[in-house]
Amino acid sequence: MGLREQERALLALVFDPAARAAFQVDPDAALAGLGVPPEDRAAFTGLSRAGLEVDARDRALLVLGRLAASFPMTLAALSAFP
Repeated sequence: MGLREQERALLALVFDPAARAAFQVDPDAALAGLGVPPEDRAAFTGLSRAGLEVDARDRALLVLGRLAASFPMTLAALSAFP
């Protein structure tokens, strides 16, 4: 598995809540669904599940913070809607 594919799988685990939830329940099946071959899954299954949740939360806050700084009026308008 190349670095690009590994990065794609890791980004899915960080930014896709469904992929992350599946990983929490059954890492091997979730990784298979992300296209990670069996010989490369050990590197991923060693990830801390709690750490993955913290990383995902912090990155989402970072992205939202940067968007808010770049587009304050747009986010202010959007926050008026449920």
